Amino acid sequence: MNTRILLTAFILLFAGFQPLAHALALGELELKSYLNQQLNVVIPLEFSKENELEELKLSIRLPDEQAAGLQTLHNLKVEIIENEGNQPYLKITSKDNLHEPVLSFVLDMRWSSGRIQRNYSLLLDLKP
Repeated sequence: MNTRILLTAFILLFAGFQPLAHALALGELELKSYLNQQLNVVIPLEFSKENELEELKLSIRLPDEQAAGLQTLHNLKVEIIENEGNQPYLKITSKDNLHEPVLSFVLDMRWSSGRIQRNYSLLLDLKP
């Protein structure tokens, strides 16, 4: 009986314990452009601490397997924007029009307490 109470207490104690998770998360990517247009992508940001947004460092690059290939980054630019409700999001744009239907890139986000690296592959449709 004593063992059962101890085991139950132990389970309850660690059921509420969760290891430190990323305090910053990326929402679902929304593609707002078509083939033969400049890229326009929006990704919502979710974070638990206000100062993490201020110290966030962003970079964008080609995936390793394409770095030596023919695909270029089309002068991609990533920036943090806030909408009317002060909700932050990432906006990824290109300087050039995209003429290839597939675009792959790696988004790297770093801050003092963590890092997120996400690979994206976009399929661009023709404008209807």
